[in-house]
Amino acid sequence: MSHQKLTSIPILVLLFLTTPIIADLNAEKQALLAFAVVVIHGRKLNWSFDTPVCSSWAGVKCALDKRHVIALRLPGFDLLGSIPANTIGKLKSLQVLSLRSNGLVFNVPSDVPSLSSLHSLFLQNNKLSGEIPNSLSADLTHFDLSYNSFTGEIPLAIQNLTRLKVLYLQNNMLSGPIPELKLPKLMRLNLSFNNLSGPIPMSLQNFPKESFLGNSLLCGPPLEPCTGIPPSPSPSPPAIPTENKKGFWDKLSLKVIIAVAAGVLALMLLVIIVLLLCILKTKSRTNTKSAKGKTNTISAKGKDVQVARGEIPKDDYSSGVQAAEKNKLVFFEGSSYNFDLEDLLRASAEILGKGSYGTTYKAVLEDGTTVVVKRLKEMVIGKREFVQQMEIIARLGAHPNVLALRGYYFSKDEKLMVYDYASNGSFSTLLHGDATTTRTQVGWFSRVKIVHAAAHGIAHIHAGGNGRFVHGNIKSSNVLLSGELDVCIADFGLASIMNTPASTSQLAVGYRAPETIQSGKFTQRSDIYSFGVLLLEMLTGKAPLQSPGRNDIMDLPRWVQSVVREEWTAEVFDVELLRFHNVEELIQMLQIAMACVARAPQQRPKMEEVIRMIEEIRLTEPDLLPSSGDRSKQIYGRHSCTVLRAAWYASPRSRASHELRGLARALLKSTVCLPAWILSFLQDLPRVCASCEMAGEDWTMVGRNGTRFLLNGRDFFVHGFNTYWLMVFATDISTRGKVIEVFEEASAVGLNVCRTWAFNDAGWRALQVSPSVYDEEVFKGLDFVVSEARKHNTRLILSFCNNWKEYGGKAQYVRWGKEAGLNLTTDDEFFLDPTIKGYYKAHVQKVLTRMNTITKVMYKNDPTIFAWELINEPRCLLDPSGDILQAWIEEMASFVKSIDPMHLLEIGMEGFYGPSTPEKLHQNPNLYYGQVGTDFIRNHQTPGIDFASVHIYSDSWIPDSFSGMHLHFVETWMQDHMNDADNILDMPVVFGEFGVSLRDERFTLECREKFISTVHRMLFKSRMRRGSGRGSLLWQLFPEGTDHMDDGYAVILSKSEPISNILSLHSQKLQLQSSFCED
Repeated sequence: MSHQKLTSIPILVLLFLTTPIIADLNAEKQALLAFAVVVIHGRKLNWSFDTPVCSSWAGVKCALDKRHVIALRLPGFDLLGSIPANTIGKLKSLQVLSLRSNGLVFNVPSDVPSLSSLHSLFLQNNKLSGEIPNSLSADLTHFDLSYNSFTGEIPLAIQNLTRLKVLYLQNNMLSGPIPELKLPKLMRLNLSFNNLSGPIPMSLQNFPKESFLGNSLLCGPPLEPCTGIPPSPSPSPPAIPTENKKGFWDKLSLKVIIAVAAGVLALMLLVIIVLLLCILKTKSRTNTKSAKGKTNTISAKGKDVQVARGEIPKDDYSSGVQAAEKNKLVFFEGSSYNFDLEDLLRASAEILGKGSYGTTYKAVLEDGTTVVVKRLKEMVIGKREFVQQMEIIARLGAHPNVLALRGYYFSKDEKLMVYDYASNGSFSTLLHGDATTTRTQVGWFSRVKIVHAAAHGIAHIHAGGNGRFVHGNIKSSNVLLSGELDVCIADFGLASIMNTPASTSQLAVGYRAPETIQSGKFTQRSDIYSFGVLLLEMLTGKAPLQSPGRNDIMDLPRWVQSVVREEWTAEVFDVELLRFHNVEELIQMLQIAMACVARAPQQRPKMEEVIRMIEEIRLTEPDLLPSSGDRSKQIYGRHSCTVLRAAWYASPRSRASHELRGLARALLKSTVCLPAWILSFLQDLPRVCASCEMAGEDWTMVGRNGTRFLLNGRDFFVHGFNTYWLMVFATDISTRGKVIEVFEEASAVGLNVCRTWAFNDAGWRALQVSPSVYDEEVFKGLDFVVSEARKHNTRLILSFCNNWKEYGGKAQYVRWGKEAGLNLTTDDEFFLDPTIKGYYKAHVQKVLTRMNTITKVMYKNDPTIFAWELINEPRCLLDPSGDILQAWIEEMASFVKSIDPMHLLEIGMEGFYGPSTPEKLHQNPNLYYGQVGTDFIRNHQTPGIDFASVHIYSDSWIPDSFSGMHLHFVETWMQDHMNDADNILDMPVVFGEFGVSLRDERFTLECREKFISTVHRMLFKSRMRRGSGRGSLLWQLFPEGTDHMDDGYAVILSKSEPISNILSLHSQKLQLQSSFCED
């Protein structure tokens, strides 16, 4: 790009060299050891005085200079006890502290949350108590104290946390009013399930009502409006002068006073008699219950039925249940409820849903008790059969993942079932929302926890009745949630007592197995099918039926199969899941789901097998914002159970795994009837074998076949970035850490290619001081860049020269020529003069034949290098016809390939069309760009050029303010070049630079985000149809601390969470699409 790309590097280096390092790692080591001594911990905490803190201590991350600790992450480390003061609080440079999901108790020392550098504090899921400290770091962005036992009021100090983005205080015992929190950056808030009271402040009323639920004394939007405004105090009555007046009692005679007193005494005696009768009546009822010791039977009329021990007739099949007579509610043993039908009828009711077997209500009794009542549809069934089934259901409810039946009511006309109320609704509401709530963002770990618990509940139900019991109505609305995602399966055991199966319009058809729809019979195998649909619903975020009531209805299993068959696998998964960096886990769960929905019932696994397969998935529960290094490990540093299982069957790897793939394909194409789990494994084997091969093979070069990039015979897609100054920074040890930081942050979001300069001609820290004279220390800096890229699984595009004056470029070559006595008049003679071309060729040869001092691999043999670039953004205004530049490209492409025929080669073009295709000139941003001496089609038809390069800078090329015009140009510009690469050039096209400058007041961060998303969307569309669009490189990625070099286009991922998410999402979609593609 033609902007100035480096202006202040010497100042930066001076700052790095002069900044004093004051952190004392030894002191921080002592503080951490003191923490470990006081807090009880398990084996995970491997801290020892004899081992280095920064490289071997679990959960500890140090700064790049390894002088101080900046992050401490110990989630789920089995820590027990209180957090000691003067330990963690001594880590003065600590930025992230995560002690979540442990057994920590008592207060949080004030010196911890007040650390001035702390920006993320995760203490959720402990047993901490006391008041929330008032002294808080002003830099806090994430503050999570949820699921503890904190008391007192929300501290006013939170009002000063102007950088706070996330505040989670739910499920504590906080009380008092919510303070006015005018926090401009607050995006997520949860204060639910505390004892807060009063009106919700205006500044927080835009948050959803779920943020405030469970606080019965809160009012105001988004909850119910506040009522009962207290009246203003009445003015005090004027003082009445004291007078000597005769009082009322003074006027009455003594006889009247005696008569009134006698009446009052008689009334009091009557009240006492009534109270004694009530007490005796209650005692009699209590004795009856004690004698029975099994159930509470309460009359709807308020009359007591006293039943002596053993009076229940045997033909009632009462196993711990008293006879259910007319108008009686029957409660099972262990139920704490004590109300009758009239209490229930007086309760306020709310319809929760109308299901297959009846309507479900939420009932709140007058005393505040909340229960769920299911009113069954009309059925013809005898009392004996009904009671027997209720007893079976009650016995099966004795499991933590099965909703317990607490009681029932039977009469000829009405049949009710009473359950506990699940405060967090259903899995369906969580995934899809409902009429009153929007969809909740629920992460991968939580979803798997829910389905895993639901599977245990179903397995328990299937074990009932000697292994013959069936649920019969598995769906997401029957997976209920309470507390901390405690999961219960509901609505089971009713299929067998319904007189006729519900019609397909009444039933949730999308969950029904094919054989159940045909026969109306439920089996355990049909339950497995329904659970498989539930898994697909969890993975896709879609309802079981996509178009109910229309002729083109498609159930979820068929839709998923069609998408996978068309190799659009990335479109299967819920976009919310793609933010969590767990591609392998998603694919494994998809395979489990598809095994469950096999058409043939006998091919479906049993629920115990399903549980085992789910448990084999290695789950990762990252912190809300883990560090770039940790995220990189989460994404790329783990092997799934699928890979390990494949390694078991394919071991030793020296056996040609392509034979296994061939065998798998042959079996899949044969008519042999195989079990579902074998089919699933064979279908996955080609991908797994390829993964194993890539893990075991050497780091190999990327090649090209037509419009495809290939790595080990499989598609390779460029998802990368530009950082041009890496060599210069790597030259000095004081700035080398920034190079590592860039690669860490890039790999953490899935970027796999970096484009950078392999030149710096004359000037400060020059690589080429003069023609063919090089600074070895700078060359060693380039060696470091190449070696570090390899460590982070990142390929490099190395450019040989610049069209612009930054870093020397063609202007410096011409200057050298003039100094040597050449008669040169314009910088464009760089492309013409034989001596200047000789200078350029000598530099190219020097780079290609350079032996890396770190890796000991010659550059031309190093697979880390993805491609060479002839020159960045060449233009030759001297010759608008394009002949001069075309001749130069042909000569230099031939020269590069004569030395290095293995690596890919590209030109570095911006993509402007030229005179060879006059019909395409209108596709340029304007007429000027057709006269700069470049020609996209002609230039890229040069022998030796392997792929096309195009840049996108609509903010510079189009003068209008950012609008639909810019995005429309991006779409058209990209599509035109991809069409030409498909139909004319037959080569891949990479959009080597694209970005939006924030220095231009017309553009905002939102504009930049839309711009990047548009580029990714166009490329993914091309990928889906196997087109030539093979990647892009964002201009440009910077680490923190380099802001002063920003040309307006810099993206600092640690400060740009939305863009990090966009880049990561694109990476996940590409990986998912590739995962199901065969060789």
